[in-house]
Amino acid sequence: MALDPVDLEAGCDEALRLLQGRATRRSLAVELSDAAWTSPTAGEAKGFSSFGGRICAYALALFIVTSFAGVCLEWLTRGQLYRTLVALLLIAECLTSATYTVVVPLSYDLATHFGQGSAFSGLMVSAPFAVYLLGALRARCVMISWNQMKVCRYALVAYGIYALSTALSAAAVHPPTFLSLSATLRVGLLLALRMSYGLVDSVGDVVQMMVVKVCPQAELGEIIVSIFAANALGFGVGPLLSGAIGEMVATSDVELRAGIPLIVLACLWAVLVMAFYHAIPHELGTAHMVSGKEDIQESVEDVDAAVSESCDLATSRQVIFWTGLAYAFLCAVLTSSLEAGTALVLERHFHLTAQSIGLLLGSAFCAAAPLTVMLSWALPAERPWPAWAAVPPLIATVLLFKGPYALLGLTELRLYAVLAADVVLFSIALCANGAVDAAALQHMAGGTKLYCRENYIIAAATLRAAGSFAGPPAIRILASYGEETGAVMQLAVVVLAFACAAAIKYLGAWLHDTEADLLAAQCRLKDKVVSQRE
Repeated sequence: MALDPVDLEAGCDEALRLLQGRATRRSLAVELSDAAWTSPTAGEAKGFSSFGGRICAYALALFIVTSFAGVCLEWLTRGQLYRTLVALLLIAECLTSATYTVVVPLSYDLATHFGQGSAFSGLMVSAPFAVYLLGALRARCVMISWNQMKVCRYALVAYGIYALSTALSAAAVHPPTFLSLSATLRVGLLLALRMSYGLVDSVGDVVQMMVVKVCPQAELGEIIVSIFAANALGFGVGPLLSGAIGEMVATSDVELRAGIPLIVLACLWAVLVMAFYHAIPHELGTAHMVSGKEDIQESVEDVDAAVSESCDLATSRQVIFWTGLAYAFLCAVLTSSLEAGTALVLERHFHLTAQSIGLLLGSAFCAAAPLTVMLSWALPAERPWPAWAAVPPLIATVLLFKGPYALLGLTELRLYAVLAADVVLFSIALCANGAVDAAALQHMAGGTKLYCRENYIIAAATLRAAGSFAGPPAIRILASYGEETGAVMQLAVVVLAFACAAAIKYLGAWLHDTEADLLAAQCRLKDKVVSQRE
């Protein structure tokens, strides 16, 4: 039977229309399935393409974020100044990390879209830390010559710059139609705006110093660990927000998928600025200030100052000061390289889309936040860590290498093992950072001396910024020579960081016991002097 050409043409048109309609309705699961079938590593990633897996990942991340918001809201409603400041600081730290990492899933796509390479994608992630030192010097001046009114003004302006720069970054990524901007100009604007974050990033350190002034010393360690946990949560919220919005928008326009999350973050920053405006006190009265350990020592009369500060104590404090700064740098290099390196592996090796990368990284690093807090409960606060504490980070680092999976024939499990290793390393590194900072702040005095709390906070934050700036480009440049090269760098960083943290915990425990004995001896001496006078 001969086919009518007219009917054949109509049938082809109808088939083409149906195919086009089907293409427009494709979901993320279908895209992932296609990527898996066309990829040489399909078997390693096809498990994540299920709808149920995505729902579970989103539900886990949403539960953690909601719990975090509930804790902050509960602290805000207590009416205690230090808890209000801590709650706002936790939200600000979470938003800061989210603002920095929201571009991670799309960094490589944006770089290629603008005609750049993988090195530029790493630079775009780490750009906020390029000029951090300039902002840190300004923050140190604010902290040393403390004036509560100036501190309030500084905090509001700094957080306002976050809101403005984030909104302008969205305009640079996806400019309005009436603006005709070249790709080179947009790249320059985006880098400049992201670098502007570094000029005001130290505002978190200034607010943290305000918290140190008003919070009970017994809760200082827990509060600092909570700050790092909020930072970890932000590391997950950024990619998660980018991936979720990219999936909801369902468009291949990389500019639109990158611009919408920035607009959402800009709105959240604006709300936070208003909350800080109503919450920060313009004066810190004596009722707000909490006396530290050094005030108790100063109240002991008729005691030679040399008795209370021996050469061994002073040397131990100096060692804690410098070792804590070294750990701050190593921790930042590790945590920033984990997210940037894993994102590159997921894109190059597993051929996942930006939405999938954002979902995986977001849910993984969100899970690191509560794990960080739970680790702080499990590890001893005033005692040295046991030797077995080094085993989990070393095992997790080995999972970053490609060789063990090929040797054991477990290449299909590599995707989940790498994410689990990231969560473990991230949580342990931040928990140890909180313990290190708490030990340093508890054994440092306030004032203008070299080894004082203000200098430690600023120096540690500056070195964290330097490490965060160096981590993403370093891991991506090393990855160009092979994935194993980047894993070797991360293994070396883990070993050095654990050695620094263990040394600080040992010295901190010795200082704690020695200072307690000295204080008891001083009290006995004071009682003896008073009894002799009577």
